[in-house]
Amino acid sequence: MKTGISYFGNRNPKWVKKDMVDIVEHNCNFVLHTFSEYDRIFYKDTMKEIMHISHKLGLDVYVDPWGVGGVFGGEALSHIISNTDIHQVDSNGNRLPACCINNPGFIEFIHQWIEDAKYIGGDVLFWDEPHFYSVKNGWACRCGYCREEFKRKYGHNMPDDIDDEVVEFRENSIVGFLQKVTGYGKRLGMKSAVCLLPEESSKPNVKDWAKIAGMESVDIIATDPYRYHESDFEERVRTYANRIFRMAKNFGKEGQMWVQCFSIRKGDEWKVKRAVKIIFGEGIRNIGAWSYDGTSYMSYIKCDNPKKVWGKLKEGYRVCT
Repeated sequence: MKTGISYFGNRNPKWVKKDMVDIVEHNCNFVLHTFSEYDRIFYKDTMKEIMHISHKLGLDVYVDPWGVGGVFGGEALSHIISNTDIHQVDSNGNRLPACCINNPGFIEFIHQWIEDAKYIGGDVLFWDEPHFYSVKNGWACRCGYCREEFKRKYGHNMPDDIDDEVVEFRENSIVGFLQKVTGYGKRLGMKSAVCLLPEESSKPNVKDWAKIAGMESVDIIATDPYRYHESDFEERVRTYANRIFRMAKNFGKEGQMWVQCFSIRKGDEWKVKRAVKIIFGEGIRNIGAWSYDGTSYMSYIKCDNPKKVWGKLKEGYRVCT
C-alpha cells in the first residue's frame, strides 16, 4: 500500500526535515515535491538536499513540474512563458501565457527539466494535469507548429472555428507530448505517473484515458476528482476510483487517486477520511493527498481547520496501512 502527500512552499532543509518526519508519522510512505521553474533556477541543489532528506526517512519521491510553462497544474508562476517564440496562440491570433506542447523548444525545455529532476534524486515524474490553455472567447492553440502538424495529419488547413477534428487533434497532441516526455524519463531510469483532469474540467485535456494508460512509458495512471464541497462528492470519488482501478487493471498499470486536503470547509473535515475509505474500498492501493498539513501555509487555498484535516488524513491512512 502506498500513501503520500504533496509538499511545497518551504525550501529550508532544516524545517523540511522536521516536516518529513511529521509526514512519516502520518502514515505516509511517499512524498511529492513540487519542482517549479523557480525551484529549478534558484534551489536546484537545495532540492537535491531535500530529496536526500526524504529518502533517508524512507520516503519515495515524486517530482512535479508545478505550473511549468502554464501547461501543468499548480499555482506556481512560469518564467519561460516570457519567451514569445514558444507561446500558445488563440483562434484570434493572440499570444497566450502558456507554452505550446507541439513546439520543439518547449519539448527540449521539458527534457532539461527531466534531467534536473533526475539530478536532484526524484524517483517518479508526476505529470500533473497536462492541458491546453482555456480561452474565454475562442480556443487554443493555433500557433504555427500546431497548424503545420494539423495539416500534416488531416491533409487540410486547421479551421478558424473549433470542430471535432480540432478537439481530437488537441487530445492527441497531449498524448504525443506525454509519449515524448515519459519516454525520455524512462530512458533516464525514472518512472512516470500521469494525473489526468476529471472529465468535467473546462481545461482542454485528455478524455480518452486509455490513450495514456496504454503507453509503455507510463507506470501510474491517476486522477484528482476534488470539489469536496459538493453534495455528490462520495459518488464522484467512487466513480473515478472505480474508473482508475479498471483502467489500471486493463493495462497492467498502477492506479492512483488524489484526495483533497485544501479548501476544506469547517465541518467537512470528515470527508477527507471518507474519501480515503472509498478509494481503498474500490481497490486502489496508491493514494496521494494535496497537500501537507491541510495546506495551512498557503492562505489562498488553506483549509478552515488545517490541523483537523491533517489529522483526518492520518486516520484514513492508518486504516489503509
